Amino acid sequence: MRELQFDRLSDDGTHFVLLDSRGVRYSLPIDEELAASARRGLQRNSVRNEAGTTTPRDIQALIRQGMTIDEVTQTTGLAADFVQRFAEPVVAEMDFVIQRARRLSIYAYAAGQQVRVDDLVDRAAAQADVPTEELVWSCRKTEDATWRIDASTGDRDLVSLVFRVSEGTITPADGATAELLRGRRVVDLTDSEDSGRIPEHWDALHPAAKAAAAARVPRAPESAPDDPSRIF
Repeated sequence: MRELQFDRLSDDGTHFVLLDSRGVRYSLPIDEELAASARRGLQRNSVRNEAGTTTPRDIQALIRQGMTIDEVTQTTGLAADFVQRFAEPVVAEMDFVIQRARRLSIYAYAAGQQVRVDDLVDRAAAQADVPTEELVWSCRKTEDATWRIDASTGDRDLVSLVFRVSEGTITPADGATAELLRGRRVVDLTDSEDSGRIPEHWDALHPAAKAAAAARVPRAPESAPDDPSRIF
């Protein structure tokens, strides 16, 4: 069978002009059957190319970037059940990241103390007059390999955080969250009956914890006055 290749469309648009290996031209009329076959071939190639170029790793990367399963399905043209199969492990990973971050504390420099993330969220929810249980938590991985974590009401973020998993640190991601840390009451651990106890969520290397530990160093006892009646 002689192979032909497409050269051009005829001037009147009713024929394909084809060429063989010797440069001989052929004319192929374009009818409805040919046009329908060409469209079906293009659709099959499109689906095949999408499935071949969008890998499971690509799907998971899109989920980590904050896209939903529906958004990935629409973007890639892949079947929803296929996308969901590879998205579910990442969704579970992201939920774990959120729960881990909520157990951490942020250092409030202005107040000189650490504040639990959940306490910070409670304060933000109270200011917005929104029940804490109605907040929606989400996260996404950023270009510098950190996690951006948000607690929102659906239409706006109340708390936005940057979680560096490798360092185990969490910091405010925007000015509104940083503002929540201002004006916190400073807890003086050295001036209370329970001064020997540092909160469990404080890191021993934390500046506030160091200061509290230094304040607990016992002073050397004063030398007793000479007592001539004492027998050595």
